[in-house]
Amino acid sequence: MLYQNVFNPLFFTIDPENCHRKLARLLKLYGSVSPLRHIFRKSYLVQNPFRFQNLVFRNRVGLSAGFDKEAQIFDQLSDFGFAFVEVGTITPSPQKGNPCPRIFRAPEDESLIARTGFNNPGMDVAFERISKGRKHSYVLGANINKDANSAGLETVKDFEKVFSRLYDVIDYFTIDWGSISAEAMEQVLCRLTDLRARRSKQRALFLKLPADVSEEVLDQVIALATRYGFCRASLLQDLLQVVRD
Repeated sequence: MLYQNVFNPLFFTIDPENCHRKLARLLKLYGSVSPLRHIFRKSYLVQNPFRFQNLVFRNRVGLSAGFDKEAQIFDQLSDFGFAFVEVGTITPSPQKGNPCPRIFRAPEDESLIARTGFNNPGMDVAFERISKGRKHSYVLGANINKDANSAGLETVKDFEKVFSRLYDVIDYFTIDWGSISAEAMEQVLCRLTDLRARRSKQRALFLKLPADVSEEVLDQVIALATRYGFCRASLLQDLLQVVRD
């Protein structure tokens, strides 16, 4: 009720991206007040644990990439009941993203349209922030991608750089299907799974699919996901059958 009657009308008077920046600053301030954090963490603690791959989630609600693009407030966000928090998208070098305005409200759908691009501080800054900022127990992921101007073999090298740089401070990695070509995606997955096999700790790899993925693309997803061990082939075939039905 308080959010609906007070905060929501207030937020709607502010530009969406500026509103996000103000909220991020508020969360940073909140992070310095330990007693308040303890109260929120205890209030939002929902235990319904389950295991997926080598990860144990405390419940089935998480925050995907896009909110904490700069890896600054992930630890504070974990206080609010999320079983996992995902930073990024993180690229090798700092990126400015798309020109503003790039976030638009759709009040009739109670949603936002975000066209920010991959604005982030780069993998080295993200590594330092994650190394110093993670204080509590939760699953932390990173959505990773290439620099905007990279092409060809540089694409694979970019993913390899970020993957290797963040490997020791992240629990899992996410790659967006459609952010690169299917051919480049296969090369990236081949290289990352090879790098992972050489490590003592096995970090999970996930593919994020767009909502409007076609049947043809799903066939490609199933082929690659099966080849690189993302999921059982039978489960992916069931997904495809649901889409076709």
